[in-house]
Amino acid sequence: MRAKIVVPAPIAVGQQIANLNVYRGDSLVLETPLYAAESVERGNLRQRAFDAAAELVIGLFRMGTKKI
Repeated sequence: MRAKIVVPAPIAVGQQIANLNVYRGDSLVLETPLYAAESVERGNLRQRAFDAAAELVIGLFRMGTKKI
């Protein structure tokens, strides 16, 4: 199973950004925090607009492939 985690910028190196939970059936077998490996600054308006458009196109593509 793939999970997509969206973490809004800015992100500092070493910042905890999520928890990873691994299950075997109904039993939790591993729980560990996930940390940022590098810092990410907030993009400028042009970068954010481009990223939003790319996410839209990718989302439409994925919806189309699920019907096949």
